[in-house]
Amino acid sequence: LRRIKREFGDSSLPSKSMIYLGVEKTLSILSKKFKLGIATGSNRIFVNGVLPESFQKYFQVIISSNDYKKPKPNPEPIMKALKKLQVKKQNALFVGDGLLDAQAAKNTKINFIGITSGIASKKQLTVKTTLCVLKSVNELTKLLK
Repeated sequence: LRRIKREFGDSSLPSKSMIYLGVEKTLSILSKKFKLGIATGSNRIFVNGVLPESFQKYFQVIISSNDYKKPKPNPEPIMKALKKLQVKKQNALFVGDGLLDAQAAKNTKINFIGITSGIASKKQLTVKTTLCVLKSVNELTKLLK
């Protein structure tokens, strides 16, 4: 989302976002085993503009910047998502591809998996609570068997 936001801005949303190959299959598999949620720094209009409805169905909760006062790296967005999912943070896993995601995971004291397909490096995604850093979100299905 950040990459598209940077290129297009909130006011000129692309009609469809670039979705990485295999992500829908990964979301389908994971959503059958786990409660999935999104905690993003983007606003609801932007999220709806770039995340296809066919993908939104896999997430029980989508927390956008419209839903909180203190953005990442503050724990508020993650904690709101966990509350709505009715999941304790010690039973949760936060997956992200940005520096703010890693910092928010650290500040929330929640287990974190970094994905380098975003804008952050492996080093930037490695914080105290990082379990591992993957190259692709599609690797999650093998890891979380």
